[in-house]
Amino acid sequence: MKAGLNSLLVGSSEKVISVLGPKASAVLINAFRGGESAIYGAAAMKSAAKLLRGNFITGTVTFAIMSSADIVRIFCGRISGEQLFKNLLCTAASVGGGSAGALAGASLSSVS
Repeated sequence: MKAGLNSLLVGSSEKVISVLGPKASAVLINAFRGGESAIYGAAAMKSAAKLLRGNFITGTVTFAIMSSADIVRIFCGRISGEQLFKNLLCTAASVGGGSAGALAGASLSSVS
């Protein structure tokens, strides 16, 4: 986040959150706030955008680490380019699904 990637993602993360709107953003972000007082409106949208940026950066780093062994294998000639593509696609889907599931689960648990 200190490398400037966070600032590059500000515009796109705020656009994604604006699609969700203030009510959905408040539900999402208040799910992660625990016992703290709830926030709403623009504050919730800004906080949700920050959460989205952080999760994207974490997901990207996780993807890179999990894919490193397959990248080494292709350079050693142990797997084909097609197999590398399949493995990278599977890893990306796993990381994305895990992140989406965590966000959805936290949001659903806070609705009750």
